[in-house]
Amino acid sequence: MNILIGNTQEFNPQIGGVEMVSSILAKVFTEMGHKVFFVACLKSPYSKMYVPAVEQTLLPDKTYDSVINKQKLLSVCADKKIEIILNQAGNIAEFTRLCAFVSKEQQIPLISAIHINPLNKISAIKDYKFSAINKFSYLKGFGRMLLMPLRYRRIYMEEQILYGEVCSTSDKVVLLSKGYLKELEYLTGKGYLKNVIAIANPVNSKFLNKPIIKEKIVLFVGRLDFDHKRPDRLICIWERMYKNYPDWKLKFAGDGPFKKQLMDYIVKKGIRNVEFLGFCDTSKQYQNASILCLTSTIEGLPMVLLEGISYGCIPLSFDSFNSVFDVIENNKNGFIIQSYHLKKYEIKLRLLMDNEELRATMCQESIESSHKFEPHSMASDWISLFTEAINTKKHE
Repeated sequence: MNILIGNTQEFNPQIGGVEMVSSILAKVFTEMGHKVFFVACLKSPYSKMYVPAVEQTLLPDKTYDSVINKQKLLSVCADKKIEIILNQAGNIAEFTRLCAFVSKEQQIPLISAIHINPLNKISAIKDYKFSAINKFSYLKGFGRMLLMPLRYRRIYMEEQILYGEVCSTSDKVVLLSKGYLKELEYLTGKGYLKNVIAIANPVNSKFLNKPIIKEKIVLFVGRLDFDHKRPDRLICIWERMYKNYPDWKLKFAGDGPFKKQLMDYIVKKGIRNVEFLGFCDTSKQYQNASILCLTSTIEGLPMVLLEGISYGCIPLSFDSFNSVFDVIENNKNGFIIQSYHLKKYEIKLRLLMDNEELRATMCQESIESSHKFEPHSMASDWISLFTEAINTKKHE
């Protein structure tokens, strides 16, 4: 089977979860005897040198569904004899239109994957963005509160149109969790759900039959932005704790537009034992860290969580996205905290940092829980879906 995997951004596994997932799947599909090709539009400003998992083509225009991009993608599909298109940017209307155009022109089935929770923008309205670190957050936050009813109606209508279009132009739509089916139904109605399924992201278990030696490190992995990942929440929690734990470190692996404000705040407040690593080899960081912290407002099924548990990191996360319940079994392999209660988060973090025996137990539970996301199992689900879509298209 000749498979084309498309995305808005280049497939550098160091810069994002979608890129990491696509790279893992491409390697496994290839091992299974299939031919896989990447197509993307943009190079990331944060990307460093890397070798794509498979042959990668960058489209010529940054406007996703431009005429020149349509011509180029048609050419790639014809040249590579593509049999199925996996659109990894199913929540981006313009890129989905590009894929749908080529799908229709060449009668190639289109599978669109949605790598966020469908109600992410609506859920984000409830996060008023109050933050001691962001200078203008309180002014903006009060404005958000006052305008919430109007913003809710506008965003709901926009998301209705977006997901209705994605579902109507794709042969199949894939969500990251069954917990998101109700969210999509809320936006599109039940009519489209017959073509919607859930397939989780894959991850390799890293500590099978290996000794586990952990350091006193609390780790944050991800893009340092204010709208989605909210690393400022973790800094504010750490500010209240670090003096009680002088032998612990908080490390941030990743980069982004919010980094300077975070660093300025740490210097201003004299907060100690915080390191910013930038984009780096996260495998080493996962291997050493005891605890992994997510403080996001918006997520899909974060590769950060899956990679973290595969290395035995104990995850803490807010309940701001439904797929968190697929990964974390609360009080067993990690902790799920009510959004966005920083004090409750702090209590759980202190509990782990104070109790070495508890950390050892939950570390083992994390590794065990990662086995259900084994890549070959996930890849087999995708191939079954591709085969079904191809056979259905042939008989239309």
